[in-house]
Amino acid sequence: MISSNRFFIALTLVAGFSFGASAAPKPVTEKTTPPAKKTADSPAASAIAALLSEYQAAIKENKEDSLRGKSDYFSKQKTAGITAEVVLNEIEKTQSTDPRADVYVKWQLLSAVDGKFPDALTARAIRDYRNIPAPPKHPAIDHDALQKALNRMGANKADLETPINKELIDAIDKYKITVKPFLAYRSDFYAHLPLGFETFEAAFFDVYTRVSNGGEALDMWKDLDKSIRAWALKSDEAEHMHILSVDLAKLYKLVNDEKNKPYYRVMWDKGRYGEGLKWQSEGVVGNTKSMGEISDWLDEHAKSTAASNASAKK
Repeated sequence: MISSNRFFIALTLVAGFSFGASAAPKPVTEKTTPPAKKTADSPAASAIAALLSEYQAAIKENKEDSLRGKSDYFSKQKTAGITAEVVLNEIEKTQSTDPRADVYVKWQLLSAVDGKFPDALTARAIRDYRNIPAPPKHPAIDHDALQKALNRMGANKADLETPINKELIDAIDKYKITVKPFLAYRSDFYAHLPLGFETFEAAFFDVYTRVSNGGEALDMWKDLDKSIRAWALKSDEAEHMHILSVDLAKLYKLVNDEKNKPYYRVMWDKGRYGEGLKWQSEGVVGNTKSMGEISDWLDEHAKSTAASNASAKK
């Protein structure tokens, strides 16, 4: 029997069964996660330094799960001069060479924004939201590489099922801790944006980015679903409703594409093409039925709104 450790090594080499060097936490040194250079009069400088130290301490002590679970730094530590514009200024800078530390700091900076970004900053905020780096890839999103690894190790060996699944579960558990601030930052950023066509288009891109990397998108979609309905019922933007309907239909197909559903286990299967270990996948948006339903609803609502607008002009 091939040991699970050897299988894990094979997966790591062949399939990238890790988070990727760019996203994984790095050894903590002063050179690894230095604060970005800030102007002396930046009111956010001390907060950023404190947050970087907070992050570094958690990584150094191997206590990643002890990091903040929500964006609340400024909820507990009021700092004069931290405006929504200051937050965007700092979000547009690189706060650390460690992508996760960078995202963690920016996520916490959002807690200084009271409610939605002001109208004067909305376009800029949406642009920054679109520019958020993609989250690290799920360890089992690369189907081709994982299948090659399985074939190499022996897809016809039933006794590999348990050790492979144990390795995969451990990798996914670690991934969930690593990816958390990336996804939370995206969700909280969206929560600070006013409802509207441009925001929804950016949010569709967010959902696709998460899904294509295997990142969880269920809660994000639930919020987006409610937001779109609430906006459409009060809006007279029939053309925008139609565009959103079309784009949402495309997103619906993408999230249901098998390649965008990460594997979560192997299972011995007696299929029509013979026995063997087969990868099993699952989506990250949960039941996508509502995505198709709201696309259809938006299209019908766009038509009725357009008719109402035309009637009002007569």
